[in-house]
Amino acid sequence: MIEEGLLLPMNVLLQGQKLTLLD
Repeated sequence: MIEEGLLLPMNVLLQGQKLTLLD
């Protein structure tokens, strides 16, 4: 599904932002 393809990168970006905020 295209939706899943979009959700995966979005989650990765969100996690990256969280790590940056914690860092």
